[in-house]
Amino acid sequence: PSTTLTFTVTSSPTTTLTLSTLAVTTPSASTTTVISTSTSTVQYCPTPTSCDNQGLQYAAFYNPEGNNADDSYSTFDPTYLKSTSVGGQGTANLYYSAVTTTAGGIDNHCTSADITVYGDSTEFGCQFFTLDHRGYLFAAETGTYTFSVSGVDDIFFLWTGTTAQSGWTRDNTALTVTETASDGSYSVDLTQGEYLPFRMIFGQAQGYAVFQVSVTDPNNDVILDSDSAGSPYLVQYSCDGTTAPQFAGAFGEEE
Repeated sequence: PSTTLTFTVTSSPTTTLTLSTLAVTTPSASTTTVISTSTSTVQYCPTPTSCDNQGLQYAAFYNPEGNNADDSYSTFDPTYLKSTSVGGQGTANLYYSAVTTTAGGIDNHCTSADITVYGDSTEFGCQFFTLDHRGYLFAAETGTYTFSVSGVDDIFFLWTGTTAQSGWTRDNTALTVTETASDGSYSVDLTQGEYLPFRMIFGQAQGYAVFQVSVTDPNNDVILDSDSAGSPYLVQYSCDGTTAPQFAGAFGEEE
């Protein structure tokens, strides 16, 4: 009789999957003859460990920053979302906070008084609100990752790296997109296994509320957009609590 044996070997770090198949003939219990052997090696992308940490944290706030009078919304200062200890307005304007697996996809002419976002049932005013998103992008492979934003009305900010965690202001963004340009993109090179902290803030004044966003990997595959059902490469924190720690402070209490 003949027997086929398959072996799976995984390297560390987990970047290579090796499969070996051997066809053997066993004439008797004491004799084994190898007839053929073949080995193939393929690259694959690891995923970060999951511990109920997937998705992005976000919060909806009232926006007290006034009308957008110049299309660049020059009066909008995102630091109002921060703790009162650093000059912000704390939680005074907070509607609610939650977790989402999508982002953007907002195109509302605000013909009704209230709006809901990301499938949450909580309603808040369609005029004058702000959405603050934060989380980590896990690099499944080495290469260039791109954040793309379009259709912005009124303003959008992106921060990456340590600035996304604390010290973020209007003056130190990685990307700012206003109604004047409405579209923009930012690319960053990451090494496989790296966690990139990032923060996205959308500010809505009067009129239409619009913004679309997508995050793509080095193969131009979409990791995050308004239709994404969830990606293992977007997390709130790492499971070990240190490689990608929890963002310090609840929404409205950050520095």
